[in-house]
Amino acid sequence: MCGPAGSGKTTWARRLETAGMTRLSFDVEMWRRGITTVPLPPEVRAENETDLRARLLQLVGDGADVVLDFSFWSRAMHNDYAGCWRRWASCPSD
Repeated sequence: MCGPAGSGKTTWARRLETAGMTRLSFDVEMWRRGITTVPLPPEVRAENETDLRARLLQLVGDGADVVLDFSFWSRAMHNDYAGCWRRWASCPSD
């Protein structure tokens, strides 16, 4: 999922989750850790992303369908995750 806040990413990701996909979400991870204020300190954001990426790679490696409920607000982040998908031979559109 890619888009600005309020554009419907989470609504759509939840529909995909209901259909059987695993949804990974920065927001859910943040709330699970008891964090309710944003922006996150850089070290907390990095820790969340590291944990989510590890879960993503494990899930994809296990053959699961995964939806990333992230904003991909920066081109750098988009490119980084696109590179991750290319390694799995499942390339999103650029």
